[in-house]
Amino acid sequence: MSFKDATFALFNEEKLEMDGKLRTSMASALAEWALGKEGDAPDKRLENFERKMDNSGQAYGLEQILRKLGTSASTRLPALLKAAPAVKSVKLDAIARITVDVKPTGGDKKAAEAYDKARDELSANFAELLKATLGDGYTKGVEEEVKATLGGNPQGKTVLADPKLFATYMNKVRDDRLNFMFPIAKLTGRKAVVDVLVALASDGKAQKEHRALALAALEGNVDTTSDDSLKAFLAIAKSDAPDEVKHGALLRISNYPPEKAIKTFYELFDAPNWKVRFDGAMSVLALMQKAGTKSGTTVKEFLGKLPHSLGGPEAPPIPGKETGGNKMGLGEPSSYGQAFTLLPKDMGVDAAIADILTGNPTDRKPIGPLLTAFGYYYATGKPSDLPMLAKWETDKQPVPKCKEDDECNWDKPGCPVPKNPAKPDDGYDNKSIATVGDYVTYCVKPEIERRAKLPAAPETK
Repeated sequence: MSFKDATFALFNEEKLEMDGKLRTSMASALAEWALGKEGDAPDKRLENFERKMDNSGQAYGLEQILRKLGTSASTRLPALLKAAPAVKSVKLDAIARITVDVKPTGGDKKAAEAYDKARDELSANFAELLKATLGDGYTKGVEEEVKATLGGNPQGKTVLADPKLFATYMNKVRDDRLNFMFPIAKLTGRKAVVDVLVALASDGKAQKEHRALALAALEGNVDTTSDDSLKAFLAIAKSDAPDEVKHGALLRISNYPPEKAIKTFYELFDAPNWKVRFDGAMSVLALMQKAGTKSGTTVKEFLGKLPHSLGGPEAPPIPGKETGGNKMGLGEPSSYGQAFTLLPKDMGVDAAIADILTGNPTDRKPIGPLLTAFGYYYATGKPSDLPMLAKWETDKQPVPKCKEDDECNWDKPGCPVPKNPAKPDDGYDNKSIATVGDYVTYCVKPEIERRAKLPAAPETK
């Protein structure tokens, strides 16, 4: 150990004039000390690495030495993951971190190629360990150690004595290990790891927590020039996956260039479940807010993607305009309307809304855009808008007829209406909403009146 510390002290001294061959020989000796000989078995080399990483009695730590040696040493690290004990190694994070962090100096083409090859090797080897951990490779590897630990206390012996309890305990052991593995997967990235993560996220039989963590680990690692992963994310968003999984898929779609992401989100607008469309629509609006006119879409196009017919005898379908499902949630129009207020002014929100409401209420209007136009007034309307809105209070177009588990909320709870408009402190009653006129009368109008009575916001200086 003292020989190594003395050697590194000399090697690390930049001002010391040293023969080039001697310096190369010292670097080789230090790398061999840290990583073992090239011909040694991976198991032996990994054991050597772990032991020396944990040695706190060194003047110079192993990681410090590897970082100083540069890519000539760090590119040898991924091979350690081929060792059989690697599936349970506690140093995987260090191996990945050093491999990724130690980059070649600028202009060194040979070192750059070696670094790129090492990154691919790291991804390929770690992907195998991740697959083994998702299976039973890790739990089998640590089973005897776990049993020895459990056998050391009365509570642990109870777990050992019950096969079901022990199986549950080992599943928890695996989950804890995966919580350790996913951040490393995010750091490692590249195709092999990405393929494992996308497959896990797409697996409807996998635990929702694992699927969500896989999608989170994909952040910054997806090739956004290819549609391969994009199709998988879209399929997840359209599926009946748990909300946290679909949310993760939507975030990954948002990482693509705005035009491609928005085009993909628009494919969700035809989903039978209105909540899927809502998630896609809010994602589109977030990108429109961020990219403005460079988003590749317009407010008019967005409105045109919403349901044009919700069915019912009073609202026969408009030929060729049946896309978008046949349900909307009560919160959709006002949420879209509120999001419109955050869009850049040059996106022409006011003109698009005015275009929807042009003409008479007796004119046949697409129901989704119409409700959203009123949702915009719900968010921005002033008392001066009430006379215009009043002519829509008798509109008989029906809002969706939903089952209770659809959670559309038009029928229950509906909109809160003041018991006594003159005395808002008297409280509110919930009013079921059956028609467009009801939405204007019992949702939009009371909200405008409520907002008008609020104290004026203080002026900013």
